[in-house]
Amino acid sequence: MRHLLLVSLCAALLGTARARAEAQPEILVDALGCEVPISTRFHVQASGEGVTFEIPNTFGKRIWIGALTRHIAEPLDSQYRGALKVEHYKPGCFAISELPWVAVQGLHQEVDLIGLSDQEVTHVIEHCNATMNPEAVAVAARIAKGCAAVLPTEEATDAVLGKVGLTKIITPREGTTRPFPVTSWEISQPERSPNLKAQRVHKGARVTSICGVPVNEVEEGGASLCCSTAVADHIDAIIIEDGKSRTITGPAPTQSHTRPSTAALDSRTPAIGCGL
Repeated sequence: MRHLLLVSLCAALLGTARARAEAQPEILVDALGCEVPISTRFHVQASGEGVTFEIPNTFGKRIWIGALTRHIAEPLDSQYRGALKVEHYKPGCFAISELPWVAVQGLHQEVDLIGLSDQEVTHVIEHCNATMNPEAVAVAARIAKGCAAVLPTEEATDAVLGKVGLTKIITPREGTTRPFPVTSWEISQPERSPNLKAQRVHKGARVTSICGVPVNEVEEGGASLCCSTAVADHIDAIIIEDGKSRTITGPAPTQSHTRPSTAALDSRTPAIGCGL
């Protein structure tokens, strides 16, 4: 799956670069839940588990986009700027570059800006925050504030819904061509879940939230669910059926726990130095 996503991303980036290179000095890459601006001085190429942008015939300056990475090197500082976690690293990390570099982290991906100027780094961060998906902003804010509980997303949904058929309901946004949010899940086979049968949930009911988190934010959060309501012996979900909203419950997943933050960062890839 990662390979297919990488191939698709590369194809999309190359197509976008060709279309925009003559019209403007930068391309806009869909990553981190936002638009990441990259100067057309950089050319794209596949790189392991991510994508690298390099200036031809130049070593040192580069941009890497890939999954969140646990870096071996310790950052000089780490702070949130809007919905993004920004970490600065000293030069010479494993001889990849003799220039300083910055890791800009979203919920599932990061952009490593290696050897770029402070002005270029600021431009990337500001543009990304200005175009960030509202779902990503909401999830990042909840994580920064502290989760009432942190659950594996699949286990949380299974606890309430069981292994039923779910159809993702997508609602387009006005004024954007970026990915549209999944705003609810329609239940197509409630009879497959003893829990749903016991609570008389019928086919066509739509799930709108899990443990206080709207479905669009559950989808954005990925493998980890940062709950806004406490989870003790049960987990709640809101459904809409026949035009009416009601709460259904299920047993709390055995792996539920509480933490102050960083719920969505637990599924990061292993440490690999500087992300390249």
